[in-house]
Amino acid sequence: MNRHDRRAAAARGRKKRQTIIKINAHVPGIEIALGPPSSDGTLEVFDAKTGKPFDGCSIETAEGYARSKGHKIIVQSPQMPGKLHTDQNRYLLEGFDHVFAVDTNTDRFRSATVVSWLHNIRLDKEGYKAELRHPPALLAEGHSSPEKNGWVYALASITKSTDLTGRIALFVDAFLAELPAINARTAPVYDDYFLPDGITLLYASADVGSNEFFGARAMRESDRVASIVLKVAPAQRMPFAFQIPAAALQQ
Repeated sequence: MNRHDRRAAAARGRKKRQTIIKINAHVPGIEIALGPPSSDGTLEVFDAKTGKPFDGCSIETAEGYARSKGHKIIVQSPQMPGKLHTDQNRYLLEGFDHVFAVDTNTDRFRSATVVSWLHNIRLDKEGYKAELRHPPALLAEGHSSPEKNGWVYALASITKSTDLTGRIALFVDAFLAELPAINARTAPVYDDYFLPDGITLLYASADVGSNEFFGARAMRESDRVASIVLKVAPAQRMPFAFQIPAAALQQ
């Protein structure tokens, strides 16, 4: 079975995808309307009463599917004021200059954090493409929230790099309900650490959607490599955190 046949078989077997749009108008009594899709795949937001464009709201779009215990969210992104993208991959391509994903796996007392960098995102005649790279991983213990400690590690690593300028997206796979407040800088990422300027947290699942969405692909890769790090790292307890060189993570 070639690559095309495998993708076609996977598409036939997957659950029907649903687009979920969440709008918070921040203005009591206002009615919001969405315009038809434009040529670039975006929808403009209007005041339904006046018909004028309206950007005084926050919008999040998600892709997922229905299941008995509630919707499964595959990817979720906060949108720019007044307009929303219906294509999650195109949103990354046009809305951000750099895209990362971070995942932390744990065993009995340790945690391994791996960051994946979606490098050179582009659209060609065969569809969306990108290369995956890994900055150094982190092996640590003793944190009350290993997942959020991993976020801080990823954010600190990104902000320390002088090569990364412009708009930056970081995919995470936990604490979905907390992301709007973290992105608004009204709540910290972890302890007293707030999200640095120029960076937005997005959500992606590592379990499904890696052949459809860049965020899910990068998250699955971070999860996979973090599992490898825990398996190959020394089993004894460590009194401190240390980094594993990026070259050791390339597969």
